[in-house]
Amino acid sequence: MSNLRIADLVFSFTPRFDELNTLCRAYQCDAPAQVIITVSDAMLAAEQQKDPQLPPALHESNCLQRQICRALLDYDGFLLHASALALDEEAYLFTAPSGTGKSTHAALWRQRFAERVSMLNDDKPVLRLQNGRFVVYGTPWGGKHQLQSNDKAPLRAVSLLRQSSQNSIRRLEQSRLLPMLLNQTLRPSETQAMQHLLDLLQYFTDTIPIYELNCTISAEAVELAYGTMKGGSA
Repeated sequence: MSNLRIADLVFSFTPRFDELNTLCRAYQCDAPAQVIITVSDAMLAAEQQKDPQLPPALHESNCLQRQICRALLDYDGFLLHASALALDEEAYLFTAPSGTGKSTHAALWRQRFAERVSMLNDDKPVLRLQNGRFVVYGTPWGGKHQLQSNDKAPLRAVSLLRQSSQNSIRRLEQSRLLPMLLNQTLRPSETQAMQHLLDLLQYFTDTIPIYELNCTISAEAVELAYGTMKGGSA
């Protein structure tokens, strides 16, 4: 059995495959468990049916990820498909469909800000509402390059990324935000849990500046994004 501290919660989980111990090593802890996670044979079988070509350890990892994310909802937490970095102790998120360039844009921030910036998670960070503010956490699932850290930072702003031949940024209207964000989360099947996720996302859109960032692969795009997101301007 392995205890994992993710998003300031301790999950107890017994992996079947050594690969999960390696994946989650930085999150292992000796603190008492708050949540027990179980991946059943039926869960693994259902996961395997979705993509039989994947190795069994990855099936288990996907099941574990979903179980943790479902449990996080009970603690005002949810996963967002995004690239999350911390700059000067504040988190900035870039979300978009896969292949849009989130990781590329985050890499440009690392080049620009050097030691001032660190990756929280390059694919699947977790957010929790704590004391009225959203905090971004790293998770073991850091994308194909495994860029992640067991760290956290309060969220400053979010950009929905779009590739473009010119750089521009604008703050989005609230009416457009909820469907966009919902598409980048893991959605629970239970009605009550789904309603809680919707409530969290609604508060998210009410309190966090969210922008549409049309950008090139350039230092100029970073300067525009950072200047706007840091200042919270339109």
